Amino acid sequence: GNMWALLAAPTRAFLLDAADDHTGVFFDPHHFKVGTFRGMRFIAEDPPHVLKMVGSDDGTFWFLEGFCTGPKMTSIHFDFSPKGGPKELVGKWAPSPARTITWPDGNVWSKAVPELQASFAVRHGGGTVPSRARVEPSPTHASGSL
Repeated sequence: GNMWALLAAPTRAFLLDAADDHTGVFFDPHHFKVGTFRGMRFIAEDPPHVLKMVGSDDGTFWFLEGFCTGPKMTSIHFDFSPKGGPKELVGKWAPSPARTITWPDGNVWSKAVPELQASFAVRHGGGTVPSRARVEPSPTHASGSL
């Protein structure tokens, strides 16, 4: 079967994605905490135009579903009701050089790309995303489920 390593914190290789699209790892500055998964959003697209997101605000993970529409698929729709938000929230994807999703409340999620590493260090108290993280078994996730 498949083997998965449980990361205690995000690693640099895990975070950085050079693809210029609306999928990958994003940081929500309203919840982001350096060296943890807090404030991170992981967006996948499969099949085309169908989006899935896993994220954490406080260390506990949640899962949302959505889709993308519009010219070059720049309208990002997600149902935030499972976490107490609106049923359909629409954000705008901005490709390179921004690589962000901007939400109606003004919150801007930045995609984890190499050129953002330094700016996150400055904006979040000098910390950087760690280059390594210890992998430890977690009693709460021993069954393999999140």
